[in-house]
Amino acid sequence: MKYSDYINWKTNKPRVVFIVKYFYPTKRISGILSFLYVLCDFLSKDLDIVVISAKTSKDEKRLYNHNGYKIIKINKLLYPIESALLTKKINPDLIFYFSGIARPILASFYFGLSRFILGKNKKILYCQCTHFFKKPNIITSWFFNSFDELIGTHPNIVKALQEVTNKPVSFIPPAIDANKLNEVKCKKVRNTYIGFFGHFHKGKGVDLLIKTFLKLPYENVKLILGGKDNKFLKSLKPLLNKSNRIKIYNYMDDIYSLINLCDFIVLPYRTSAYVLGISQTLLEAMYLGKPVIGSKTPCLDIIKSEYNGLIFRNENDLLSKMITLIQDHELLNMLSINAHKTISENYTISLIGKKFLKLIYKKVTKKWMI
Repeated sequence: MKYSDYINWKTNKPRVVFIVKYFYPTKRISGILSFLYVLCDFLSKDLDIVVISAKTSKDEKRLYNHNGYKIIKINKLLYPIESALLTKKINPDLIFYFSGIARPILASFYFGLSRFILGKNKKILYCQCTHFFKKPNIITSWFFNSFDELIGTHPNIVKALQEVTNKPVSFIPPAIDANKLNEVKCKKVRNTYIGFFGHFHKGKGVDLLIKTFLKLPYENVKLILGGKDNKFLKSLKPLLNKSNRIKIYNYMDDIYSLINLCDFIVLPYRTSAYVLGISQTLLEAMYLGKPVIGSKTPCLDIIKSEYNGLIFRNENDLLSKMITLIQDHELLNMLSINAHKTISENYTISLIGKKFLKLIYKKVTKKWMI
């Protein structure tokens, strides 16, 4: 398809542009991306979607046709400006910003210029995907008030936005693709596997998990760490070298098979900042029937202790709960069943996608109303 075909856009469905900083085929470990892939796949059945995102490597093409929708990759440095100019040329029925920027001041600088270029005569929505590092204030309120409507992926995000804007703010949580996860196979193994998947940084508490794991008195228990190698992980090398039972995986296309290999997952987050409203790893693991031991933090608050997972209070309590799940197979099985049930009844894309679709149809012109 030629570039001009993206601009001369003829369709019999509502036309929507998604403005997202990173997107396919970027190889980036990200709960936001995992959710947005699922969302775009679902919405593309009823909408004509173009995703505008930044190039992250020289190998990336400018244009992609992907799973029923279109992707345009543009220069990373000029992204805020070029994304707006390109969107104006496309002239869609609706524009949807998706942001994972946790600092409101940075979001207002990064997307503010883009929003200004688009002007007032556009139907424009904004979704704050991640928990804020700092709450929005009067300085950044102009930015959030420039949108027709806002969405938060957690009630705490919604509340923070409502404090600085008079525009409607909706709560729509992230979701998983049940059909895709139902296809994931699981290899039967003798060892017990504990898993952690996500960014390796202090806020995610992977150092706490490693320290606690090293105290476990079981030789047949292994720890799988899935995430991109970085400076923080390198700083943990003295700890990692203490055991040959810790396996580290960098970016994988088939991360779900690795999650499914685990008996349970540990997410020892110190904070929810920078994390999707509800952790995508949490949603995916629970749907696959993997109980999660998590900290008491908003992005993990769908864990109901001793029903669909376990909540720990401190390092000693984490060790105790890990030992409990290793030893108590009956409890592990009960938590597994309820974990899957929680997600299948509340967080599948067939349920959540309809909420986004309803919101979009409410905003587009009457000719598209259903």
